[in-house]
Amino acid sequence: MAESTNFAKRFCEDTYSSREEVSSAYNLSNIDYIWEKVVEYRKNHTQTLEISSNDKNKFNLVNTNTIMTKIFRFETYLNKIFFDYNNLTSHGKQQFKVNRFIRILGNVAASSHIQVSDSILSTIIEGKVSTIPNEDLFISNYLNALNYLSTHDAGNITAETFKALFQILRDGSLNNETLFDEVKYRQTQLDTPHYYQPGYVYQAALVDRIPEMMEQLIDLANDSSLLAVTKSILTMFYIKYINPYELFGDYIATLAYKTSLAYSGYGVIAQFINIEGLMLFEDELAKKYLDLAQKTSDVTYFFNYALDYLLADEAEILDDIAEAVKQEVHYEDTHVQLSQLEVDSLKEKEEQINKDNQVNTFESTENDESEEINYEPANKISNQQLYSSSLQVALPIFPKGFGEEDIERITTDLLETYPQLSKSQAHFYAGHCTLGRAYTIQQFKEVEKTSYETARTSMDHLVTLGLYERGKVKNKFIYRPVSHR
Repeated sequence: MAESTNFAKRFCEDTYSSREEVSSAYNLSNIDYIWEKVVEYRKNHTQTLEISSNDKNKFNLVNTNTIMTKIFRFETYLNKIFFDYNNLTSHGKQQFKVNRFIRILGNVAASSHIQVSDSILSTIIEGKVSTIPNEDLFISNYLNALNYLSTHDAGNITAETFKALFQILRDGSLNNETLFDEVKYRQTQLDTPHYYQPGYVYQAALVDRIPEMMEQLIDLANDSSLLAVTKSILTMFYIKYINPYELFGDYIATLAYKTSLAYSGYGVIAQFINIEGLMLFEDELAKKYLDLAQKTSDVTYFFNYALDYLLADEAEILDDIAEAVKQEVHYEDTHVQLSQLEVDSLKEKEEQINKDNQVNTFESTENDESEEINYEPANKISNQQLYSSSLQVALPIFPKGFGEEDIERITTDLLETYPQLSKSQAHFYAGHCTLGRAYTIQQFKEVEKTSYETARTSMDHLVTLGLYERGKVKNKFIYRPVSHR
């Protein structure tokens, strides 16, 4: 019994592992006994969904204790974001909107191979451009779709809801709703039936299955028994799987996520969630988990990965709201004559949000304690970054790290010295071990292309091995290398 519990905790709760990952963890080809215990545990938490594959197998979601905790955490902070955003002044809301949309539309531009600066994005967002260049039209269309969502969040989601998004992406606006009739489902067959090939990964829904699957999607999106975060991720997953239109597959999927969240009562803030950063790029892990969902009919692999990403994005949203509050205070001080009571109220709001964000950081666990650490000053380190200028400047001398060739050799040495390290952990540390510098979980995530949760546990593992010391700046953990010389 204890052994079964250990398997369940390790491969269902600590991580949500596939059969291949369990096999790799034990370096065994035959793990039938272990996998049987894992499957047995998952059955007790499995929810059968009313959405089916091309082969008419129903998808499942496994609501483990860990995943349910994450879901409730997400919804708790979604409500906090909703409350804090509504407490912003009109100026604060506008600054927050511009900052978030620059990030979101920057992802749209990058995924569409459109080169555009943040300043141009800002003018498009604020409507200061009279004529938008042709190469930037799709960015403007996507912005129009985001704005559309903020005012269309009542009633039930229908087929016309998604047709409207398609039409806005294509034409830039919803000029005539009678044009819905000419928005047809995809007629191009992207794959062929593989009914008798278990585990086959389809590129998209078979053409003759699209109408039925879209009906299932709409029923899912209107299912009031599902929590908002659960419904929105599943809606995004399934419409991406279907790929119902000839164009805009991934963009429809990201907007479908926001649509589902908007119709669940979060229309004011759904547009600001940067799900585009997850779905619009060739994320190898996301693709792996999407494929696993098809092979096993278990959506949980992708659901858990997306949920980790969204929790990290919520932390960024709270930071952006805190920044908007600071801008509010500065704006009111410099542009508006306020009474002392109003000034004090604004500053109190800023202090409270900063305090909340420190307490509610997503990068920490419950009762996590951090100590202030004294580190060796950068100007005492011999390997230093010098600049080719004769000007006398006030800059300190920055420590310099290794080159690419050295990093690869050090990675190999680290793996041989610390066999408990993964390759990504060794590689990141090899390139980020300069004394006097501080590194973050976000850096690990971006450099090694992992999920936020993997990055966090990897950085903490490096702390456990004595390679980093962990400190804290406001609501963010930082990691500084420990000298071993």
